[in-house]
Amino acid sequence: MQTVNRAFSAWLAQAATLQLLLVVIALVFLVRHLVRGAETLDEKRFVRLSVLAGLLALLAVGTAFRTPPVARLLSLPAGGIEEKALSWIKCALAFAAAWLSVYETRRMVAKRRARACWSKGVALALAVLALGAYFRFADYGYFDFNHRHEFFHYYLGPKYSRELGYERIYQCTAVAQADLGQANEVRVRKMMNLVTDLLVPAKVALEHPEECRDRFTAERWESFKSDVRFFRNSSSLDTWNHMQGDHGYNPPPVWTTMGRFWSTLAPPSAAYFKFLASFDLLLWVGMFSAVYWAFGWRVFAVAATFFGCQLPAEYYWTGGAFLRQDWLFWLVLSACLLRKRYHALSGAAFAYSTLLRVFPGVLLIGWAVVIVAHIWKHKRVAPHHARLLLGGIGATAVLVPVSIAVTGASAYPEFYRHIQVHKHTPLTNNMGLETVLSQSYAGRMAFNWNPKAVDPCQRWEELRRERLRAFRPLHIVLLAGLAVAFLAVVRRVKSLWTAQALALPFVISVVELTCYYYSMFLLAALLSRHRRGIEQWLLTVACISQLIAVNRFFSAYLDDLYTAQSVLYCFFAASLLGAYFRQRKSVANEVGRAEVGG
Repeated sequence: MQTVNRAFSAWLAQAATLQLLLVVIALVFLVRHLVRGAETLDEKRFVRLSVLAGLLALLAVGTAFRTPPVARLLSLPAGGIEEKALSWIKCALAFAAAWLSVYETRRMVAKRRARACWSKGVALALAVLALGAYFRFADYGYFDFNHRHEFFHYYLGPKYSRELGYERIYQCTAVAQADLGQANEVRVRKMMNLVTDLLVPAKVALEHPEECRDRFTAERWESFKSDVRFFRNSSSLDTWNHMQGDHGYNPPPVWTTMGRFWSTLAPPSAAYFKFLASFDLLLWVGMFSAVYWAFGWRVFAVAATFFGCQLPAEYYWTGGAFLRQDWLFWLVLSACLLRKRYHALSGAAFAYSTLLRVFPGVLLIGWAVVIVAHIWKHKRVAPHHARLLLGGIGATAVLVPVSIAVTGASAYPEFYRHIQVHKHTPLTNNMGLETVLSQSYAGRMAFNWNPKAVDPCQRWEELRRERLRAFRPLHIVLLAGLAVAFLAVVRRVKSLWTAQALALPFVISVVELTCYYYSMFLLAALLSRHRRGIEQWLLTVACISQLIAVNRFFSAYLDDLYTAQSVLYCFFAASLLGAYFRQRKSVANEVGRAEVGG
């Protein structure tokens, strides 16, 4: 405790600046003005000032930690935010939002309802703070706001997709480096063999360099070497070596189509990568704008607060990257379009999301149950269901042929083979039901990391595969139980977007995904439109996810951390079905009103 107190005192002494004092004074006076004028201020003015208070609080945190852009703005020495401090801030924000929701509900039950602008103003202020926390209060952690590790894969992968395929990005990079006069560097590092997903000495790529060179024309090989030179020169040796040990370029050919267009448009540069990284910022803005448009300010605030405060899909993984949020944008947009009854467009958006990342297609089971239940009852397909299906089929019929024309006829078979290898390779940041079943105390990374082996993770991976095989019968039983519960609940639901969100338990039970794909739980925030309890529970889950992160036992090794996160999210996903298990009169407008298909 004394160590913690000393560390906090030292930080407080460093954070205390005139600039921070001025920002805090401005914030205090603004909050005082809002409290005093709570009953007299115009509602729109109150909400706008509340959002301004959120922005000032955002600036105050950035000033306290001296995050680089804020430090430049206020003429302070640059600093940065510490990970545990960030987790505690996110936890506090999520807990505050959940507690305020409970408090508001209790006042409503007691018939002591406050002005509506209070709820809206506070909720939007917390949402602003949470989104700022997602972006680490402007401490991006990546030089020049671009994630060089991500760009190495997502720029080179689509640009040279016909030559590299899904298995040769590290092999050909090693050969290109040797041609650039850096053969000695290649000989002393490792690289991932994407055929087996095991680390091997990179020098094996130099034994048959023709396997790479012969796949390129002379002009394309020189272009590839130039791009490799850029990435190597702009990366430290440790970062560069770490890039070569990842699991390759994994998006389907439809993503490669768009990625190829942008990556061939200009040579690699810091300025161009900033431009490409900005695409995800626009997608985030578009996604949350669509939620506000379709579901209103309250659901928007819940979604934004959850997204900003949850741990699995934090900024660290895909922030500052290139089109890593496109699938999420189209997935959430499909639900928003359903809410507004644009069924054909929703089907097209959902199809595009699925073709960009495959796993969103599992959510189709929600729609399938609703459509089949309607056919069973009425002996016909509802017109809005038909429009939904036609929209999805039409988008697929356009996107798949275009992707084949761009990436080549062999792209889909190669993608399938690669993804099968990738699927059976345990990763420390995987999450899902399979992650829970494959983890054991003796099989933890803490006991099976062997730094002397060529692939230090190999033993750990073997133990997880063995345990998952042993627990496969239990996995099947759990899936069967989930299917029964899902049918019992969703067959009564007429709302397609509700059924889509309720299918989240199937995604995490059938597919084992890397943690950052759990941003898909934004769909659960949409369910808070009809279930206040889901709103409070969702925010609590975000808070708990951060409490797990600051726990020393779970945070020491990634496999422990993300197994604990998997348990939390599996339980949460199952609880969504539990929330809808009993039909309630108070939400008849959700399961039985005239909003057919909405």
